[in-house]
Amino acid sequence: MSTPDELPSRGSQTNQDNAKGWQTNVAGGTANVAETIYQHYYNEKPRKADVPFQTPPLPRPYIDRPEIRAEVTAKLLAEEDTTPGTLVVSAIYGLGGIGKSVLATVLAHDEQVQARFPDGILWATLGQQPDILPFLSGWIQALGDYDYKPTTNDAASMHLRTLLYNKQVLIVDDDVWNADHMELFRIGGRGCRVLVTTREARIPDADRYDMDVMTAGQSLGLLLQKAQCLQPTQTEQQQAAALAKEVGYLPLALELAGAQIADGVLWTELLEDLRAEIVRLEALDDPTAESANSEKNRKRLSLLASFNLSLRPLSPEQLQQFAWLGVLPEDVVLTQAMATTHWDVTPRQAGAILRAFWSKALLLPGVKQPDQKPTYRLHDLMHDRAKGLLMEPPNLGRQNSETELAGLGLTCAAAHGTLLARYRTKTDRGQWHTLPDDGYIHAYLTWHLEQANQLETLHHLLQEATSEGRNGWYDICEKLGKTANFVSDVARAWRVTKQQYEQNSSKAISLQLRYALIITTLNSVAKNIPAELMTALVAEEVWTPAQGLAYAQQTQKSNQRSAILQALAGYLPNTLLPIALELSRSIQDESDRGVA
Repeated sequence: MSTPDELPSRGSQTNQDNAKGWQTNVAGGTANVAETIYQHYYNEKPRKADVPFQTPPLPRPYIDRPEIRAEVTAKLLAEEDTTPGTLVVSAIYGLGGIGKSVLATVLAHDEQVQARFPDGILWATLGQQPDILPFLSGWIQALGDYDYKPTTNDAASMHLRTLLYNKQVLIVDDDVWNADHMELFRIGGRGCRVLVTTREARIPDADRYDMDVMTAGQSLGLLLQKAQCLQPTQTEQQQAAALAKEVGYLPLALELAGAQIADGVLWTELLEDLRAEIVRLEALDDPTAESANSEKNRKRLSLLASFNLSLRPLSPEQLQQFAWLGVLPEDVVLTQAMATTHWDVTPRQAGAILRAFWSKALLLPGVKQPDQKPTYRLHDLMHDRAKGLLMEPPNLGRQNSETELAGLGLTCAAAHGTLLARYRTKTDRGQWHTLPDDGYIHAYLTWHLEQANQLETLHHLLQEATSEGRNGWYDICEKLGKTANFVSDVARAWRVTKQQYEQNSSKAISLQLRYALIITTLNSVAKNIPAELMTALVAEEVWTPAQGLAYAQQTQKSNQRSAILQALAGYLPNTLLPIALELSRSIQDESDRGVA
C-alpha cells in the first residue's frame, strides 16, 4: 500500500461524474475510478511563494460530495450585502467524524475559492483547549511580517486585523469547541471570509450550514475504496451496503471498517462484531438519558464501536504506542523523526509504526515535507481515544479482554514527564537548547513542561546560555526560523509566574520583570523607529502602509504615536483611515490627540 501523499482537491464536473459512478456502477468494472479522480482532481497548480496556503491535504481515499460542496461553495463566493466593515462568517455544523474538516479542505483547494481569495488561506485547528497565540503569531509571519512579536492574544489579533484590512483571505477555524476562542480569529476586511467547522458551538451572526452524513452510494464508494475492493461481487456489495448502514454512513467509521476488510477480516464477520459491540455499548449507556434512543446517539455508539473494533486487533505493544499519541497536543504533524523519540524506537521502526497506523485508518495523511517523507495527523476523536487509553486504569480489561481495552494508568503529569525524559537524553549535558530539530519539539517543549508541572525547568530553559553568552533557546529558535515560538514560550512562562505568585511572590515578580525585559528588548527597535524613518520605509515600499500603521499601535507614547500617524497619513488608502482614526482617538494626551 502506498504512503499518503498531499492530495489537493479540485471541484469539477468530471469529479462529480466519477463520484456518481460509485453510486450507480460499483461492480461494473470501476477499478480505475479512484485513480481517474485523483489524476484529474488532485493536479495542483503551483502557488506564489509569498501567498500563505495552510490547508491540510485530503485523506485518501476521498469521495466527493458534490451536493454539499456546491452549496457551501456558493455561500463562500456570494457577494454579501453587509454593513461596511462587517466580516462574513460561515459555519459548518455536524457530528464528530461526519467530514466537516474534509469538506473545509475540499473548499480551500477548489480553484474558484482560491481565485476568490488570491491573498491566501489561513488555517487553525483549535480543538478543545487551543494554544491560540502560536496560531496568531504564525499567521502574522505567514503574511510577511517577521518583526512584530506579540505577547498576548489580543495584541496579535489586533495586529492581524490591520494586516488583513485590504486582503482577500479565507480564514478557516477548524474544530471550534468554544465560540469565544474563534472571536480572536474574526478578523479581516470585507474582502475576507471566515469559515468555521464545529459540532455545537454557537457562533454569533454566522451563516449556518448543517452537514448530514454521506448518502448510501457515497458511503459504499468510500467503504469499498478503503477496503481495496474495487471490483466487488454482488454479494460483497450487499454486505458492504449493510455495513455502511450499520455505521450510520459516517466517513470516519467507514474508513475504519474498510481498513479492517483490507486487513483480511470478512464482511460478515465484521458486521456481526460491530452489531455485538453496539449492543454492548448500549447496555453500558444510561437508559434514562434524554438522548439514549436518539439517532445522534446511535451514530455516536456506532463510531465508538468502530474505534473499539479497530483497536482490539492491535498487539499490546501497538496499543501502548497508540495510547502514547494521547500525550501530544491536538492536530500536530507526526513525522518519523519525532516519532523516533516519542516511542523510543529506531527511525526505521518509527516509520513502520506510522505506516501501520495509517493503513488501519488510525492516522490521517499530513502535509508533504521538503524531504518528501510522509507525515501524518490524528483525528480529534482518535486523539480523545488515545488520551483515554493513556490514563485509564491498566486492569480495566483483565476480566473480559475480548470486549474491554486496558489503559496505561498514567496521570497527565507523569505521561508528559516520561516524554520529556526521552527528549532530555537527546541533549548535550541536559541543555535543552542543544536538542536536535525533529520538526516538533522546539514548537511544543514549553507546552510539555507546563503539562508535566515542571515549571522550574520551564523558567530555566529561558535562561540557558550558549558558550558565547547568548540566550540559548532564542538562538536555536532564530536559527530554525521560529522566533515566534520563542515569543510564545516567553508569554507562556510569564503567564505561569502569575499562577506561582501566592507560593513565592518575590520570585514571581522577579521572573515577570525578566520576561517583560525580554519582550521589551525584542520589540524596542520597532517601537522606537522614528516617524521619519517609518515614512521612508513605507514610501520606498519596504513596508506596506498596513505594517506602518500596525507599528504605530505598538508605541504607547502619545507624541510618538501622533507623529507616526501624521507621517503616514499621506500614504494611507481610504480603507485604512478608519483604523488610523481609531488609533488617533486612543491617544491619551489631549493635545497630541487633537493634532493626530
